[in-house]
Amino acid sequence: MIKGLYALPPDVGAYLARIGLAPEDFRRAMHLELPPSPTDYSIPHTKESLDLLVHAHLFHVPFENIDGYDLHREVSLEIPDIFDKIVTRRRGGYCFELNALFSALLEALAFRAMLWVSGCCGKARFLL
Repeated sequence: MIKGLYALPPDVGAYLARIGLAPEDFRRAMHLELPPSPTDYSIPHTKESLDLLVHAHLFHVPFENIDGYDLHREVSLEIPDIFDKIVTRRRGGYCFELNALFSALLEALAFRAMLWVSGCCGKARFLL
């Protein structure tokens, strides 16, 4: 169970396609100098690369909390389950799902990512 929380996305190419970055288009945008290779998803670690990924993810994957709040289903935070929901079934997710999966994508692309939890409750009381 814990192992699934820290897994990489099962299919980086499918994830990139889900966020509107078809693997070959993504590769060409990031590596103009490289010959075609459908299995190469490495990217330069630049602000522009990260901006492209963040924008694509925010634009293509909606926030939704239907499972937990409306349908009262237990929500798994294991990467394979989140991948199935968001990439395979083309749904959205709530904050923990979206951030966990996006963090896994960054890790798969060799970025260093750290997840932080914070929230607020009541008037001017913040929990960190």
